[in-house]
Amino acid sequence: MGAVVTGVCSTRNVGFVQSIGAHSAIDYTREDFTHSGFHYDAILDLVGNHSLSDLRRALLPRGVLVPCGGGGPDRSSVALLTSLLGQAICAPFISQRIAGILARINPDDLDYLAGVVEAGYVKPVFDREFPLRETAAAIRYLEQGHARGKVMISVSGPKSAERTNGTLVGALTKS
Repeated sequence: MGAVVTGVCSTRNVGFVQSIGAHSAIDYTREDFTHSGFHYDAILDLVGNHSLSDLRRALLPRGVLVPCGGGGPDRSSVALLTSLLGQAICAPFISQRIAGILARINPDDLDYLAGVVEAGYVKPVFDREFPLRETAAAIRYLEQGHARGKVMISVSGPKSAERTNGTLVGALTKS
């Protein structure tokens, strides 16, 4: 689709991130991508553990920051709201764009998403599947912060998924 993707992850996930399509991976235990001197067109921040000034430093002057991570279960709601408020206040005064994500689900978007998955441009990754009766265990697992994809709660038994390198890789289907 034309993008060159760099993933930021722990040492154990470098190969995994590259296997699902990233062109390169930065091990955050060895290097802070916000201090590398490299500048990105866009940053999709899924974790929320860098300051706005650090993320802006890693962006090109006309780059786009998409913050959508809260920093994990150990980060308070007040800290998350403070961060979001700071981003909103700062946004009108900088050349870089800060764009939030609000999903409005509609059939056309779902058809497009299914198409890019079927074409192999996007690889949905499912880490683990828990039966409904083990939902509390699934939440505890997520709270550990080490899931390598989506965690599924199965209501009516396991869904069909293919296991790749110990990771469930599933396909989206329309009903």
